[in-house]
Amino acid sequence: MLIADTAASAVFLHEWRHLSEPAHTEFQHLRQQYEAEFRALIAQGVQAGELYTPDPAFAALTLLASLNWLPNWYRPEGTLTPDQIAQRLTDQLLDGLAY
Repeated sequence: MLIADTAASAVFLHEWRHLSEPAHTEFQHLRQQYEAEFRALIAQGVQAGELYTPDPAFAALTLLASLNWLPNWYRPEGTLTPDQIAQRLTDQLLDGLAY
């Protein structure tokens, strides 16, 4: 989704800071709610024994930061397809650098 329209994604991810009220406060509330749901999802994975992290909040921020940077570097003419990028991100973010 982030690479379907990188310009729109970049605006959505970064320009919200310039919204006027009450849209700014509403956006911040929705963002906090989204992040909380993301943390809860990670915590559920930990509780089910499917994921490991000592800090679901830190893990959520790390994952979201990695994904949100995508529109800054992705180029449609690059060597990786969107599906390949999705698979590599999934592998990297869920499996880390473990050997």
